[in-house]
Amino acid sequence: RAAGLTTIGVNENGVGELSAVPQPRSRQAGAPIVIGFVGGMSAHKGYDLLRAIVRGASFRNLEFLIVDHAMDFESSRRSRWGDSRVRFVGRYPQTRVHELYAELDILAAPSLWPESFGLVTREALLAGVPVIASNRGDVGRHVTPGVDGWIVDVTTPQALHDLLVRLDRGEEAVPVVSSERSFRSPTDQVEELVTLYRSLTGAPRSARVRRSRSSADPSPNRPRKLGGRAGQAAE
Repeated sequence: RAAGLTTIGVNENGVGELSAVPQPRSRQAGAPIVIGFVGGMSAHKGYDLLRAIVRGASFRNLEFLIVDHAMDFESSRRSRWGDSRVRFVGRYPQTRVHELYAELDILAAPSLWPESFGLVTREALLAGVPVIASNRGDVGRHVTPGVDGWIVDVTTPQALHDLLVRLDRGEEAVPVVSSERSFRSPTDQVEELVTLYRSLTGAPRSARVRRSRSSADPSPNRPRKLGGRAGQAAE
């Protein structure tokens, strides 16, 4: 739009339902608040920002669970950031991601980059987990401050730092989030995309994509190797 293009549309990603609904985490009075960081241990995701804040503070009532994509599933290691205990775990398979969210009181997604889509924040809300999201891009679009989370300005560390201080001191309540949320489904996304292509090609709405398979075609369970430069790019 900034370049003068007017026919702009968005085919938003769909969010699949969790394979199971997490049981609400029951945190006993006085127990630390567990804050999860799932999106990837990189600077643009806000990992360095979060770590620097926690290391430089004295949060005695906050614990952190970090998903390290370089670790194997069901492996873990422990560390400390300042006065806070930190547990690193491997990436969960999608069929068991509900188990991860069941361990969290809050999901932190303080992304510094304006991401075009926030999957983990949507999954957390589906699981009934409140979200701390940055004010950049789409990552916090479905977060309603005071209802199911917080939106923080990440221009400087101050807003996130102050929120963590309030949570640590018990001055900020952790909201109870209903897990009865729904988002656009992958089926909705595909149907809209198909409709778009048909409108561009002039194909009738009743047209169906024909699939043919010869004896030389690879098994449907195997990835098909594409030829030419497009195939090289896909690989």
